[in-house]
Amino acid sequence: MKRLGTEKARLLREIQYCSEMLQGSLVVLYRKCGKKGCRCERGEIIEVSADVARKYGIIYLSLQKKGAKIPINDVWIAACCMEVGGTLLSRDTHFASVEQIDSIIL
Repeated sequence: MKRLGTEKARLLREIQYCSEMLQGSLVVLYRKCGKKGCRCERGEIIEVSADVARKYGIIYLSLQKKGAKIPINDVWIAACCMEVGGTLLSRDTHFASVEQIDSIIL
């Protein structure tokens, strides 16, 4: 637990210097991952497609089977994250119950 607390504190210090990120906002300006051909390199926004909707269903049913409930909008966020294979950075602890995505909870 102490190691996790130390890692959380380190991440919070780093994030405060990320001018591209706005707390609680979706923005077009963000830190690019650097992967060749990635959506962020092309400046694309993740659209809610049929594939994202299927991923939403997978996540929703998985949470329901576990008896875990998270806000519906957050299931959509997780589905978009799953679609692009990204890691979700959030202060919302309920994202830890979404097994289909990698997340870092601050």
